[in-house]
Order: sequence, then structure tokens, then C-alpha cells
Amino acid sequence: MDYEKDVPLTTLARYVVNPATEAFEKRLLSSRHVEFPSVSPLVSTKKHRYVYVSAGAKADGSSPTAGVLKVDTDDAALSQVYK
Repeated sequence: MDYEKDVPLTTLARYVVNPATEAFEKRLLSSRHVEFPSVSPLVSTKKHRYVYVSAGAKADGSSPTAGVLKVDTDDAALSQVYK
């Protein structure tokens, strides 16, 4: 199996909706292959800074899960990978 060819790339994005104008903005939080995004239940419906996802081994392209990525939604450069 060619993982990069056979498995579609999934990334993490945040959508911000303005109810008054019905406009929305899409912001890419991670271009790494990620799955199963999660936040603490204490902040799930509130503004929060961190999102945790299972992350692919490579920084770009599809790759098998190899760790957890802590995504900083304020500054993506501060995101950390735990293998």
C-alpha cells in the first residue's frame, strides 16, 4: 500500500462565522495529516487555545499516525508533536 497515494490528506482548519453578515473565514491550523481532533470537555463550546489530534509521521503529505499533535490555535508555529 502506498499510504501517501491511497489515503487522502486530512488537515485541521478553524471556521469563524459572523452571524450578522453570514460570512465565514477559514483558517488552516495544521497542514500535517491529522485525525480525531479533540479539545477538553471543559472548553468544548468556549474559546480555547489548544486542540489535540493524532498526527502523521511526516510534516507534509499523508502518513501513518505516529504521535499526538498539540495545535496552538493562536500561533501555529508553537504547535508541538509528541511521538
